[in-house]
Amino acid sequence: MWPGLAHAAISGHKAGVYVDWGDPNGRESNVEAFEQWLGRKGLLALDYTPGDSWANFTATAAWLPGYWWQYNHNRNIVWSIQLTMETTTLSQITPGLQDDAFKYVASQIAIFQPNAIIRIGWEGNGDWFPWSGANGQQMDYINAFRHVAKIFKAASPGFLIDWCVNFGPNNVPADEIYPGDDVVDVIGMDIYDTNPQSRTDPNASWQNYLNSRYGLRWHKQFAASHHKPMSYPEWGVGQEGDNPTFVTGMANWIKNNNVLYNDYWNTNSAYPGMISDGQYPKSAKVFLRLKP
Repeated sequence: MWPGLAHAAISGHKAGVYVDWGDPNGRESNVEAFEQWLGRKGLLALDYTPGDSWANFTATAAWLPGYWWQYNHNRNIVWSIQLTMETTTLSQITPGLQDDAFKYVASQIAIFQPNAIIRIGWEGNGDWFPWSGANGQQMDYINAFRHVAKIFKAASPGFLIDWCVNFGPNNVPADEIYPGDDVVDVIGMDIYDTNPQSRTDPNASWQNYLNSRYGLRWHKQFAASHHKPMSYPEWGVGQEGDNPTFVTGMANWIKNNNVLYNDYWNTNSAYPGMISDGQYPKSAKVFLRLKP
């Protein structure tokens, strides 16, 4: 068990998945279908609060944590929490402009999943979310993250706070927006097979994922230097086709390093990663064998 996690509900490695909504019982039914395909029970589930408005942010929190609890009392959730929205700047979060919204969401999750993983302001080293730390916003991101993390920890000391960056150098160096050891429990990275070299030389492509600036080996070193476990809240094969080399590499990396949990992106929504439907048969065969 890693330092700082003595009271957490998770110790060792935990596998998880992100799935479409589906019927008849929403995402829970699709998580169960993935578990049946994989031959493994008790997966984590990744979910998101909506980022289109603060009203929907709080309205969804009124029912979504309870939904998961209703269909499976024992399923723990990785909650991805927006750090801000288009209508609010990062610099307005720290003074407390949206504290009521964050406190309500935190309290609702705490009722149903008091040991949830709370992934705040993910991929802040890119420029595609309104909470980006790029363009001189490093300190605004750090301060906002720290502020929101403390709100969630106050709602449930059992929450684990995940600071999750995106693979690669992106728009701002990831280490320039690290919020601090006192508010971070897990250091995460989202990584997908998006390197075109995967189609022609998958082994060389995998070495790129390992050795790139702000790649997997950087992630391992950075997490170790801060005495934190790693996580991979989003990862998947797909954009560059059926790539069992990437799946093999990720599965072995996850198993052989201090990775607290991972969530495979088993959907074609936003990214074509679904692996359980036969569209990537070679990758699926490896996934079923290695069970990352």
